[in-house]
Amino acid sequence: MLAETAEFRRQVIRHDDFSLSAEQVLLRETYARLLAAHSPVDRVRAVERLPDRFDRELWSAMMRLGAASLGLGTPGEDGPSLVDLAIICEQLGRAAAATPFIEAAVIGRLGEQLGGERRELVAALLSDSAAVTSVWLHPAAPGMRQLVPCGAVADHLVGQLDDRLLVCFGRRAESPDNIAAAPIAWWELDATGAVELAAGPLARRLSGQLVREWKLLTAAAVLGLAGAALDDAVRYATEREAFGVPIGAFQAVSHPLANVAVRLEAARRLVWRAAWFTDHDPAAAPELLPMAVLLASEVAGRATATSVHTEGGFGVTDDSAAQLYFRRARGWPLLAGDPARELGSIAGHVRRHAAAADRARPARDTVR
Repeated sequence: MLAETAEFRRQVIRHDDFSLSAEQVLLRETYARLLAAHSPVDRVRAVERLPDRFDRELWSAMMRLGAASLGLGTPGEDGPSLVDLAIICEQLGRAAAATPFIEAAVIGRLGEQLGGERRELVAALLSDSAAVTSVWLHPAAPGMRQLVPCGAVADHLVGQLDDRLLVCFGRRAESPDNIAAAPIAWWELDATGAVELAAGPLARRLSGQLVREWKLLTAAAVLGLAGAALDDAVRYATEREAFGVPIGAFQAVSHPLANVAVRLEAARRLVWRAAWFTDHDPAAAPELLPMAVLLASEVAGRATATSVHTEGGFGVTDDSAAQLYFRRARGWPLLAGDPARELGSIAGHVRRHAAAADRARPARDTVR
């Protein structure tokens, strides 16, 4: 017990300085190389013009790497942590790659909690290379339509319908155009032929976990977009010249980029911290997750807008990657609703903390 406590404290201390382990750095480099090879910007532009806006070649490469079932881990062993998954998602964002990885990861982590036959069912869904599994993000009733991430290519969905957590084989409706050129689609949810994973309070708890972790991993992905946009803008500012010098020499250009770099690093480390506490001690700091989701959305919006402004008129053309990052940074977080709604969640957690502190405070003697 003492050894476990010491190990827990060691991890808390390590994550107080927001550092990554050597294994996590290697994980980041591995996925960065994979995505650099399979998802260059020119390919992302080409995929945008496909009817379903889905890069099947990239997803096949990730499937061969075992990415689809990564959230499940290996039977008998611990799976990857939420921090590990956030690191991968940031690299997906840097490549502006729209894949069902986030959906597969959160479903896999849900399967780990279910265990037994339900875990095996989830594992079978995620290992099927011919099918895509996605999630719906809002509790629903039969016949309700809902906009689903990667819904344009999904074969089945996982989510809360009435008071049950189900695997549904619903009916896909139209796939709307959207600024992020994401493979989203409306689905008409139907419990016919569905497989129940959980019911009652357990279903509600797991559904809430599914949505929260989807938001956090999406936050990591939009920070990847922000990082790529910042790199693109810095490169442009060092190559583009005005009055005989690179435009980055002018404070009006360099200072906004520096401000973005500082805010981006802060948001990235808040996402890692929120992921770590969600895994190890979720009751200790539940406000970290909505804070990370909100800050990541704001920073990505600022970063990508600054990138477009740095490149001027070129930044809004099809030849520039800046507009591509900008559109995705605006569109990806909105599938779960306006990120500004996280302010209400943060306020609720703060009120509960304050109420708990008041109850724990010793009563003062009344002086008359």
